[in-house]
Amino acid sequence: STKQKTYDVAILYGQPYSRLVAKDGQPLSPEEDRAEQNRMDKEIAKRSRESEAARKKRQREEEKDLEEERELRREIADAFTFQLLREEQLSDVSVWVIAAEPKPGYRPRSARSRILTKMRGTLWISKGDYRWVKVDAEVINTFSFGFMLLRLYPGTRLTFEQRRLHGDTWLPLRANVRGYARLA
Repeated sequence: STKQKTYDVAILYGQPYSRLVAKDGQPLSPEEDRAEQNRMDKEIAKRSRESEAARKKRQREEEKDLEEERELRREIADAFTFQLLREEQLSDVSVWVIAAEPKPGYRPRSARSRILTKMRGTLWISKGDYRWVKVDAEVINTFSFGFMLLRLYPGTRLTFEQRRLHGDTWLPLRANVRGYARLA
């Protein structure tokens, strides 16, 4: 089956918040929209009342997550063999299209980076500032997230796109997962 959800992402008190705006290409019903608005209003109220200690704790956790993400990105160069396929225009951005194949025998440095050995993909990299514009990854070996909470099977495709808003600001445009998964 196919399920599609569309979110509007806003920054509330320095942290992203996703508000559901459509399901399967259709706007939410008035009741669902009111429920989403109520959920967002509650989150705004919660974040506005956040104590200084709670805010600092949240920021430390966010920084820890960012550092783990940076470590994973640094490991990508070691985990894959890259091949330039072509140059093209993606929307208004000149890009290099690059294939990424996992290196045989590669040993991940962390539990989180094991995912790199389970995928291959294609990257669209901006010629102007070397940012990824699009990533299309294919699962080639089964792997799990969150202590077996979500399991993805071979053949699953994950596609992510981002766009430059202005200057150096890039924002997510689309995330798409098609394939085979099991949710515990």
